[in-house]
Amino acid sequence: MENEKVMKNRARKKLMRGCVWTISDEQMAYPTKWNSVDKDEKLEVSENGLQVSYTGEGKSDRDAASLRADSPIPQSGVALFYCEVKIVCEGESKFIGLGLSQKNVELNRLPGSESHSLGYHIDDGFKFPGSGTGCTYGPQCSTGDVIGVCWNLEQNNMFFTKNGKSIGVAFSNVRGSYYPSVGLQSCGGVVLGNFGDSPFVFDIEGYAYGEKQETLSSVMQVRVPGSFDTFSEIIITYLLHNGYIETAKAYAADVGKLEQIGDDLEFASKCKQICDLVRRGEIDEAMQALQTDFPSMLKDPKVKIVFDLKCQQLVELSRTNQIEDRLAFAQEHLHEYQDMGEEYSKGLADVIVLVAYPDLEQSPYSDLLEESRRDKVAEDLNQALQVSRGKLGRSTLERLVSHCEESLRDLRRYTTGHGAILSLRDVLNG
Repeated sequence: MENEKVMKNRARKKLMRGCVWTISDEQMAYPTKWNSVDKDEKLEVSENGLQVSYTGEGKSDRDAASLRADSPIPQSGVALFYCEVKIVCEGESKFIGLGLSQKNVELNRLPGSESHSLGYHIDDGFKFPGSGTGCTYGPQCSTGDVIGVCWNLEQNNMFFTKNGKSIGVAFSNVRGSYYPSVGLQSCGGVVLGNFGDSPFVFDIEGYAYGEKQETLSSVMQVRVPGSFDTFSEIIITYLLHNGYIETAKAYAADVGKLEQIGDDLEFASKCKQICDLVRRGEIDEAMQALQTDFPSMLKDPKVKIVFDLKCQQLVELSRTNQIEDRLAFAQEHLHEYQDMGEEYSKGLADVIVLVAYPDLEQSPYSDLLEESRRDKVAEDLNQALQVSRGKLGRSTLERLVSHCEESLRDLRRYTTGHGAILSLRDVLNG
């Protein structure tokens, strides 16, 4: 049970951004408070934009007043929207409504009373689907109660909550650009909004996790066409491409393909040995191994990876050698690149400063000594070796993953709700 809790909390982490649930890391505007301008004149908004007070008489429908939030609910990249309103004071008549409203809706009626708005009214518990006539939906509410509204953009439905419990789906096929909206027609009425700056009473993250698991279950039931041979070859290719030699051998033996990958196994082993030398900073030894196993790569100095290796060689020299040695190396091995174009000029500018500092670790350029730089050169070298053998720079599996990630990004970017509740990692871990 404890493991399930840990997994649940990990799945929730950082996905609730204010009042919206999203796996997108793109910048987006979403509701954060009530709009002190986009409102009826009979409403007053507090300085922080969260509390709304009714100043009208509340005697007839003409005294109703509503307002919208400061931003519409995003139409792409968001799976769920949720906000809450606490009834600080119900007022004389309890005529208070919460819901969603489009930009063109007049603000002299409660949410749901006009076309292109949807609302739940606390005085009678009725839901209003964009007309003055409501129908039975939920319980009545009063001072101290907390009412919430959730729009599930993936399912295109909308429900309300009372004191942390869902009342059930109120509206289906909810589409369009909506703002959160609250309205009052009750003398002395006061409400307080919450757009995620404070913890919600309703467990929206638990609800979202359930929706996520349901979607994941549906995805996992889809049968992927293809043979076992095809999938096993994709896996073996990935393992060899990325230097997991022993794992590739073990897997290939399990699926009866060990004899078929002899040449690929030998090639991958050589690539790994050379790339491991680079990761250890042994650039001289890596260059010698390249000369022995892949001499064609070193014939043309204009090959980008050869330039990168020489630059890294200067970095490694700078760890121990004197400035004079670094300068001599740069003049002999890097001078020819200064007129070969912008890409080479930038690379030179990044490392040529090494000849100016006796103690590089204490210089402004100490980041050049980080292990991540070696790793990057090793990865680029591996890609160059793959291409030299007529392969692509990335394995089939990596290209499939990249394609799926880009497809999901497009789905989030150009559709409403879809693709915003699951990441590719969720599916792979499922």
